[in-house]
Amino acid sequence: MNESLGMLGLKIRGDQLFFDPCISRVLRIYIVIYQHENARYQITVENSNGVAHGITKIELDGEGQVNGKSIVLQDDGQLHQVLVVLG
Repeated sequence: MNESLGMLGLKIRGDQLFFDPCISRVLRIYIVIYQHENARYQITVENSNGVAHGITKIELDGEGQVNGKSIVLQDDGQLHQVLVVLG
């Protein structure tokens, strides 16, 4: 696993990408581009409430994720949009 992903609270286990960001309260947004096989993921972490951790929502390509902490990674050659909202 890439060390910088771990620093941002992202962990890869098999075909899943787990989110557990713990960041400075003053950091309001950051974007990470992650390449998995032939697919790319643009991951936006929003922190408009100024919290250090705690996920309120995860969306993959505009659809809410029910498990709340991870997404399933695809090898489909597409660019995927991921939104992680802290709160």
